[in-house]
Amino acid sequence: MVLNLPERTERKRGELENSLITVGRESLISEESKMGLMAKSDSWGVFDLSMVPYMVFGGVAGGFLGDYFSEKMSEKHVEKLFNITMVVIILINIYNIIRGLF
Repeated sequence: MVLNLPERTERKRGELENSLITVGRESLISEESKMGLMAKSDSWGVFDLSMVPYMVFGGVAGGFLGDYFSEKMSEKHVEKLFNITMVVIILINIYNIIRGLF
């Protein structure tokens, strides 16, 4: 039995990248859906859209920085950073839910 570690590691890294792409795609579709509903109901007036260009720039820059650093970091560190980021996002969402209830 031959164990080919580089292939196994590359496959696992590919699976992680695919999951990140899926999460990003789902977020993008969700946001597009919200914006489509807002455009259809003509409710843009209640939102301050002055930050949108900065948010777009931040998203694109974050994608490039994430790609750069993921190439420099080990797979273990990338996975750990991804998991920490997911926990932080979940905690922020829980905080916003609790804040919205009271």
